[in-house]
Amino acid sequence: MRFVSRSANYRVVVRPDDEYEYYEEVKGNLMPKKVARPALTAEFRHGMVPPDESYAAMMHWSGMPSNRTDPERIDASGRSIPGIYGALPYQRPVTLRNSDNRIIGVTNPSRPDNRFSLFDTAWITDPDDRQYMEDALLSSDDYGLWFIKVEKEPIPVPWPNYDKVRRRGNKTIPDIIVERVAEDGYDLEHVIAYEMSKLNREDVLEALYALRDKMIEKEKTEAALQVEVA
Repeated sequence: MRFVSRSANYRVVVRPDDEYEYYEEVKGNLMPKKVARPALTAEFRHGMVPPDESYAAMMHWSGMPSNRTDPERIDASGRSIPGIYGALPYQRPVTLRNSDNRIIGVTNPSRPDNRFSLFDTAWITDPDDRQYMEDALLSSDDYGLWFIKVEKEPIPVPWPNYDKVRRRGNKTIPDIIVERVAEDGYDLEHVIAYEMSKLNREDVLEALYALRDKMIEKEKTEAALQVEVA
């Protein structure tokens, strides 16, 4: 089983160091014997989540309020900021207010999916330990909040004929795709994830990343203007 966490450094001990005793018959006598079991820990690895699993994770966490005080999702007093979620295609700039409700600054945008990390139970060689790990992760209180099980499923095509976009006049394929995303309101992160998993064209991805940067910069500017007005 494969699991994705929304934290880059997620780690959970599902079984601490354990020692148990059983009795073994030796020459007609029952002799106690101790057996030690090492700790079993899920060490999630950052930077290993492929596009399809990253997309599945973003779809899971989009719209799920965070009830933890993550550094980039708390206000100046340490409380969770209403409306900021566990994972979004990117976190938009948010105005920060003090206890008197006065605006004191603007957060920097971030991309939570860049922090995703992966744990695969196939990394555990012992079959009993592997089963123990899977059962423990699936029944954990943090399942669904800090990590989820992911399946390798194809990312749906952003729009019909996306794969068949061709150069038109002076417009290149990246130009046409970016224009359609911007004008028709398609989910940019969906398009990027699909492009990475299916066609992986360097020029198209470069254009999509440039569009993302423009969108982030625009929202930073708008948030800054709100601070000035306040």
